[in-house]
Amino acid sequence: MIPVRFDFLRKGALVVTLGAVSACNPSDVEVTAYSTFDFADALADSFVANWSAFEAPATALRNDPRYKFQEFTWSFSTSGPNYDSYSLSHANVEYAHAAGLTGAGQIVAVVDNSFLRTHDEFFGKAITGAGDTDVSVPVEDRYHGTAVASVAVGSATLGSMIGVAPGADLHLTNYDTLANMAAGTDNARALGAIVQNNSWGYPAQVSQSNYAANLGSPVGQQYISALKNFANNGVIVFAGSNSRFGNTAELMAALPLLEPDLEASWITSVNAIPNFSSGTIISASRISGKCNQAAPWCLAADGTVQAADIATDSAYGLNTGTSFASPQISGAIALLAEAFPILSAQELRARLLASANNGFYDHTGFVEFAPGISHGFDDEFGHGFMDLKAALSPIGGAY
Repeated sequence: MIPVRFDFLRKGALVVTLGAVSACNPSDVEVTAYSTFDFADALADSFVANWSAFEAPATALRNDPRYKFQEFTWSFSTSGPNYDSYSLSHANVEYAHAAGLTGAGQIVAVVDNSFLRTHDEFFGKAITGAGDTDVSVPVEDRYHGTAVASVAVGSATLGSMIGVAPGADLHLTNYDTLANMAAGTDNARALGAIVQNNSWGYPAQVSQSNYAANLGSPVGQQYISALKNFANNGVIVFAGSNSRFGNTAELMAALPLLEPDLEASWITSVNAIPNFSSGTIISASRISGKCNQAAPWCLAADGTVQAADIATDSAYGLNTGTSFASPQISGAIALLAEAFPILSAQELRARLLASANNGFYDHTGFVEFAPGISHGFDDEFGHGFMDLKAALSPIGGAY
């Protein structure tokens, strides 16, 4: 059994002030379809209409050493329970790669801490942005940004693993101050980044008082403005809480509740492991917190991965957390942007949510992404498991 480094709390140098938490009733999101976009044609389009020609190469990829690197059985303790993780295959990433997609020509922006730019997984990539090693972060946590970036775009050239979008380039920003995050977000937007990954969060519940305490300052509003500007032409992905209990989402995961203009470009992640029977997901083991109020824009991925570490340029470590579910989603947006170059960021985001595998639980609400095209969610798994094969296929009807 493999011991796992558990990303239970995402740590950083941000100073958090907790205010009084206002009441947030999860039922408020269970009966409302928040987003309606008139782009049925964009969802009905497909990159691959018939996958039969790609089954053999997809099978070969599932057995490739760079893929098998992510397949293992693990447990938090010797007493179990045991979990079977295979992050790439659980999201059907092999089908996208078999169809020739790598994220080439796309930029994935990562807001995090401590980036080892010379790691093998970033060989040959254009890396922009000011993100570097943040010495204010405890040494034991300095692996984080490097690991997150490798899950999104690991190049599979010199290294042992492959990221979801191995052909994409990187933009890096430290999350040490709101001013740095605002400037980094603006710079990533100016360079044309299609997605911004945020594997961090305030340990504060979503409420107006916590919003005011953490983001109500002039520099906080500067950061909010930068996010809104980025959202015009890019997707923003935020990690949900790793605490398995609680019925209120964290502030950043559910920020569109307080800043509705962001919702059309926002995705929140949860960490879960699917359980299969005859190739079909029949249930899931949730490792992180629930989606809660973020459910209408929430997506699940298997966030237990081996990822680049900072010990050497060829080091890797095993991790689990929403921190590592999020970059899978960000990498998927880069793949979709390559596959559908004429679609807007909002349309790419809608494809990913509207195609998620949600057949293993009862739905408590629906989002209508276009007339006649709706997708069910619940407060635990949101829209369900990310499924790139489905996202590259025609999307229509109700799920």
